[in-house]
Amino acid sequence: MDLFARSVKMHVDVARKWYTGDILSGVVTLNVRKPVDAQELAITLTGTEHLKWDEIRGAHRFATGQTHEHFSVDMHCELLDALTPGESLHLFSFELPKDLPATFAYSSVVLGSMDSVRVNMDYEMTVKLVRKGLLHANLVETLPLIIKPNPQAMIPKPQAASASQLVRAFGLFKQGQCHVRMELRSDVVVFPSDVVLTAIIDNESKTSVSGIRCVLYEDMEVIQSRVGEHPIEKQTNIVVKHLFEKKIVDEIVNGKPIRLTFPIPGIKRLLPSMSSYFVHSLGFRISVEVSLSMSRRVKVSVPVRLVQKDRARPY
Repeated sequence: MDLFARSVKMHVDVARKWYTGDILSGVVTLNVRKPVDAQELAITLTGTEHLKWDEIRGAHRFATGQTHEHFSVDMHCELLDALTPGESLHLFSFELPKDLPATFAYSSVVLGSMDSVRVNMDYEMTVKLVRKGLLHANLVETLPLIIKPNPQAMIPKPQAASASQLVRAFGLFKQGQCHVRMELRSDVVVFPSDVVLTAIIDNESKTSVSGIRCVLYEDMEVIQSRVGEHPIEKQTNIVVKHLFEKKIVDEIVNGKPIRLTFPIPGIKRLLPSMSSYFVHSLGFRISVEVSLSMSRRVKVSVPVRLVQKDRARPY
């Protein structure tokens, strides 16, 4: 064990979770057993975003990545005299900017041409008791912190979209047109919740409707490089899909609105709609998809803004 660590014990008392805009504060306790010639107590808070992925070249896989520092602030407590045996308390505080990106972690097996993609935003506090002299070891403690966004008021907007498709049996024989329209009263979707929407199906084809489903899609765009012709990698994933009962299909009348309830559960690790330095856009869409016998689905979708229940507040 280092002799310095035997001479001094350091304890950092600070909460691990904070909100943007908070005054982050805490105290460092030094328990000195033997006199120590120390120079200062340095406290650093940093926030760094990481993008990591694997590149495959032939039969070989290479791990690569980039980092971007969003935030860094230092506080130095100068120690004028040698530390004498006993206990001393050292208070510290930092103001967190309101526009600070929140802690997050995203991963995907594949994202465009990238494999094993990980994007995360991390915060950590480093407390260092610095000794005088270059040859003397310092006492260092590093603590991970979580920064959360403040609940935000999101003004909902109605969304509607329509799609038409020429129905082809087996992909070859023309059967006529099928038109689908969907209407959503609010584009703000709090999860977990049930999303109520309206669908209007006007099937002019000779092929009957065999099923209806709703799908929540995630559209992720990552900035792999800020130079070059194709800096953005894109990927669409299915988050939730719900197939409606046959009785709803049987009740379809051409041109008549039907009410659909799409349950969206609480999903761990699902991020809300967001963007960051490396995340060009993380967006979501709700799609109504109509299945036709011996033909491909007719799909129509509208963008939605996803927000966790504990981060939403009335507007």
